[in-house]
Amino acid sequence: MRFRPKIGTPSPWQVLTALTFWFVYLVFQLAHPNNLEKPIFEAISVFTLLALVAVFLAIRSVYWDFTPECLVVRRLWTKREVAYSEVRRVGWLGSMSGTFSISIGHLIENYDRLYIEPGDQAGFVAALRKYAPQADFELD
Repeated sequence: MRFRPKIGTPSPWQVLTALTFWFVYLVFQLAHPNNLEKPIFEAISVFTLLALVAVFLAIRSVYWDFTPECLVVRRLWTKREVAYSEVRRVGWLGSMSGTFSISIGHLIENYDRLYIEPGDQAGFVAALRKYAPQADFELD
């Protein structure tokens, strides 16, 4: 099962389309060489804005896979596997509604937490209860 965060990420086609529009805009502006300072500045500004939006969405591009062996946390090109036997506690992160705090590890030295905000909270909790029944669920 795969779960995605509340904020969606753009598809590669959307990113490619936006960059294509930017490139076409720059080419058309450079085709009229009367006053190049303004078009180049505008093109660089638009590209910078698109790049910042892409970086923000890439940072938020996280998804979680439930496999029979472990919970796989993917963020961009990184992948972290958490064995279900390592999940100790599942609860809310402070007063923030919708964000789970999952405690992992046996000892204090080996203690870690995951902060997860899935779009389908009920499905995520049901899958976690199925695969990690030994965990303490403090979600009330």
